[in-house]
Amino acid sequence: MIQRVFSMGTALFFAGTMLFLPFDAGVSWQRRLSLFVFGDIVTGISPFVHAHPLPADFSSDTLSLLILIGLLAILAAVLGWILSALKTDFPLTKWVRIGGSYYLAYVLLCYGVGKILGLQFYIPEANVLFTPFGQLTKDILFWSTVGTSRSFNVATGVIECAIALLLLLGRTRVAGLFLSLFVLLGIVLLNFTFDISVKLFSLLLTALNLYCLWPVLPALVRFFLGKGVVSLNGLFPQWSIRSVWTLWSQVFLASVIVMTAIWPQLPTHRHRAFPSGAYDVISGEPSGIRRFFIHSRDYLILQDTVGHLADYHFQVVGAALWVEDYDGKKTLGTFRFSRKDSLLRLEVPERGWVLNGKAIDIRKLPASQDETHFLLDDFR
Repeated sequence: MIQRVFSMGTALFFAGTMLFLPFDAGVSWQRRLSLFVFGDIVTGISPFVHAHPLPADFSSDTLSLLILIGLLAILAAVLGWILSALKTDFPLTKWVRIGGSYYLAYVLLCYGVGKILGLQFYIPEANVLFTPFGQLTKDILFWSTVGTSRSFNVATGVIECAIALLLLLGRTRVAGLFLSLFVLLGIVLLNFTFDISVKLFSLLLTALNLYCLWPVLPALVRFFLGKGVVSLNGLFPQWSIRSVWTLWSQVFLASVIVMTAIWPQLPTHRHRAFPSGAYDVISGEPSGIRRFFIHSRDYLILQDTVGHLADYHFQVVGAALWVEDYDGKKTLGTFRFSRKDSLLRLEVPERGWVLNGKAIDIRKLPASQDETHFLLDDFR
């Protein structure tokens, strides 16, 4: 009885995490569903485990997500006990493992396509390239360094997409689960050693991978230890009408997952009156500003002569430039950009800004060169 309750509860827990844990690189409805079902409950529980009430955020590595995981575990245990008492014959663990394999494939496809398109480890923003090394945190350093290598991102993205395709088909699912386990273990190691804030999510993915692989794990361990042979007999279905239907249903479901992972990440053209990048201040006020940066996500970042940075969100409306600080104060300014000379002039009278900047070609920086030197002599 206890073993059956544990089996049911574990399956329900992983089903709950796949349904309610928001995956920021994928579908957006999960966060809305989680907030609708658990938002008020998590906010009500937070004062008992924290000094003050916390909003239900559900981003990875937040207390609200940890509370949500605890609630899912309790709910899964209760439902597992009820289902075990009812003695239902529904093969819940089997279907959760199949669904878990598809979910892992979807996650790997999202991350793989993101790497190939340069959306996950993107080219460092200009302000990062001009920030002193010691002032950057470890996670930004790792993210930026990996982002400078286009070839590494494409190669790792292709590997993740290939493993995802193995997970989508029943015949290659065990191989896909075995390979994805090592990928996820590497991701967990990176997240903890470089303090990247997706630790909880990567741990749950690794646990889900182990859960899906668990029925064949003992046989695989014996095989790699040389103590047994893994038989493939019975793993491949006979070609009957039923197996053909199963094959085409798998192909259809795999196609839907692939399109769902790829379509939202396809690049869209975005036009702005002046380009993102770094600008050397050649004249203007205040005199202590050395450079300013235009971030691709509409942030204006000022760098003084010491190297300190101050950032502001901006919005372009016609010829007007609205600048907003972190206190919510909005000020109106103007801009003028000359594409011929790559000169950008920003004026925000209320803040005392009159900045004339010359664009810096960051493509010429050493960090922007995606080159490989096979011999030491190539550096000379």
